[in-house]
This record gives sequence, structure tokens and C-alpha cells, in this order.
Amino acid sequence: VTGDVIVVSMNYRLNVFGFLSIGDDNVPGNIGLWDQIEALKWIKKNIQYFGGDSGRVTIFGESAGGSSVVQLALANASSGLFQRFIRQSGITNSKVWVASKDAPEIAVRTGNIVGCPTTNTMAMVDCLRSIDAETLIGSIRANHGDDLHFMIGSHEPFVPGATFTDDEKYLSKMMMRYWSNFAKTGNPNIPEPVPALWEEYTVNEKHYLEFGDVIVGKRSVIPERVKLWTKTIPRALARCN
Repeated sequence: VTGDVIVVSMNYRLNVFGFLSIGDDNVPGNIGLWDQIEALKWIKKNIQYFGGDSGRVTIFGESAGGSSVVQLALANASSGLFQRFIRQSGITNSKVWVASKDAPEIAVRTGNIVGCPTTNTMAMVDCLRSIDAETLIGSIRANHGDDLHFMIGSHEPFVPGATFTDDEKYLSKMMMRYWSNFAKTGNPNIPEPVPALWEEYTVNEKHYLEFGDVIVGKRSVIPERVKLWTKTIPRALARCN
């Protein structure tokens, strides 16, 4: 990692280990988020011993990590543990991340997959707790997040035998520079020089930065996906009037 910052990664419990819930106080869920909060408490207490500043902590995440970032930003339990956040993706109120209504049904499905009784929820939970971790992991394993190599600065590709091109190495370096600039100053464009100005997104201007072989500022990200709202409906309303 470049940019004169300290990067701390954390492990937290996932899937049935971190977010299983049957909708009551016996198994309320969100254990994974509490793991993250405990990690942030450790950082606040100990980062000074690594040369860090507990008063300038920035959290960031992609995909599920992006959702966690916003959930932590909204949670009273994490108040004072960080000062800035970067949500790289994810919408907190998306059904993908917020599944409180569906949580009991998902728990029952999990029980069925591994052969636990599901007619009694507590019996099902006791059964799930008795199953070894490898069996549970084997039922939910999936690949995800290969794009994170660029943001973290991996030394080698995930695929054995593959190599990074010079363009990919440059892209990774610049992504880390924007991120570390923001972590230090709240502005992704300073203090280290960047190839393109990352302007603030507003409702009217809609600025964004496109990362690729060439890094360039643009407006209105993926406009074809929102034509229904930006063009079709306004035209229809205009005809009605």
C-alpha cells in the first residue's frame, strides 16, 4: 500500500456464522457487524503504537464491505470510532443487505441444506451450532471480489500463473493514491498528485471518475440505465400536458 497511511484489514464472521437470525433475541443476527465494531475499538486503542492517529481513522469497503461501511456510519455503537468513510459500492437499504423480514426463512433454508430439523427454530439453531465449520462453509462457498486487488495493491494476481500488466499496476497505484489522499485530507485530489481531478458529485452536475487505462472525469454514470427516468417518463409527461 502506498500513500503514507496505515491500512488495517479485519476478519469478521460471515453468512451463517455472522448473520444468521431467526428474528428474535435468541439469535438476533448481525454478529458480523459487532465483530467489525470490536475491531474498530481495537484500532482506536492501539493504532498509536503503529504510528497511526486514532483521531483520523477512515473506514472503506466494497460490495458487502460498502454496505457495512454505511451501517457502521449509522450505528450508535460505532460512534467515535472513525472520522471518515468511503463506500465503494452497496446500498444499505437494498434487500441484498437488509434481510430482516426474510432472515427466518433464510435460516430455515440453511437448516434444510445441512439436514437440520426446521419445524422447531431453536432445535434447528442447536443443530446448526453442532455442525463443524467446514461442513457449513462447504454449503455456502462462492468466489467474489477479484477487483479488490487494484485497491489493495496485491503483489500477484489471484489466478496462479497470471501476471499484472504495466497498465494494471499503474491503475492500482492511482486507486490507492486517491483513497489514501481522501483518508488523510478528506479530499481525494491532495496532497499527492493525481492524473485527473475527482470532482464532488452533486445532483445537478453528476461528476464521477472513471478508472481504466486512462483515468478521466465524466458526468452522469451509466446514463443508458436510467433513460426511463431521465428521458422516457419526462417525454410521456410532456405529451400528457
